[in-house]
Amino acid sequence: MRTKLSLISLVAALLCVGAASAGNGNGNNDNGKVRYSFLGQLTATPANGGVSITVQGGNKVALRAMLGQPVTQTFAYGDKTEFLKWSKGIPTVVQAGDLATGDFVWVHVRAPRNAALA
Repeated sequence: MRTKLSLISLVAALLCVGAASAGNGNGNNDNGKVRYSFLGQLTATPANGGVSITVQGGNKVALRAMLGQPVTQTFAYGDKTEFLKWSKGIPTVVQAGDLATGDFVWVHVRAPRNAALA
């Protein structure tokens, strides 16, 4: 029997080293930054400012950054990170503690093109 899993979207801005200021909010590439999108399952409940996932997919720039790296990655999050949980096509803002091990998640990071995964 196949079970339904909630798709949780983690929209995480300012996660990469050197991303010290927020973008201009106009929907552009934020001063040359691109969106890295990683899809995977949570390996643990987010804690201590980090979310750990087993990456199973993503967009082209994200997968290129993953070359030669382990599939399990930990992404930092901060006060400006927004966690969205989708149910029946409607997003709801939730806290990091509302996520559970095994949930499928998207992690979106804005960073300069060709930024190192670290």
